[in-house]
Amino acid sequence: MIRFAIVAAVALSAMPAAASAEDAATTLRRFGLPGVYSKDCAQPASFANPHTRYEAQGDGTVRLVYDAGGSQSGYVVNSARILSPAIIAMEEVSDGGLPFQVVLTLDGKRIRVIESRDPRSGRAYISGGVLVANGRETGWESRCR
Repeated sequence: MIRFAIVAAVALSAMPAAASAEDAATTLRRFGLPGVYSKDCAQPASFANPHTRYEAQGDGTVRLVYDAGGSQSGYVVNSARILSPAIIAMEEVSDGGLPFQVVLTLDGKRIRVIESRDPRSGRAYISGGVLVANGRETGWESRCR
C-alpha cells in the first residue's frame, strides 16, 4: 500500500507537466483498461454493486460512466500516463465540469482506484487506496466485458 501511495503521489504531482503525443484513448487501450468493471458482474448495477464503464471515443478521449443503478455519473478522461505495467494516472473531468486526477492499479482483470484528488485544491478523496472520508479501503472491480 505504501508503494502505491508513493508512486501515485509522484504521478499526481507530475500530471500537468506530463503532456504526451498519445491521446487518452490510445493510452488506455495500450494499458488494457477499456471495458466494464464491477464487484460482481453477474449482478445488475446498484449502489452496492456499481458498474464502471471505460469507452474509447473517436476524438481520442475516453468516456467513463459510473452506473450505480438508479443514478449515473459521467466523466471524460482527457489524458493518461502509464506509470508501470500495473499503474495508470488519468486526468478526468466530470460532466458537471469538475476536474479529477485519478490513479488506478490493474491486477490481471481487476482494477482499483488508489488515488483521487481535485487538482485545483489538492484535496484528496482517495489516498493510498483508502477513502479519505471514511477510512475504508477502495474495493477491487473485476472486468465484466
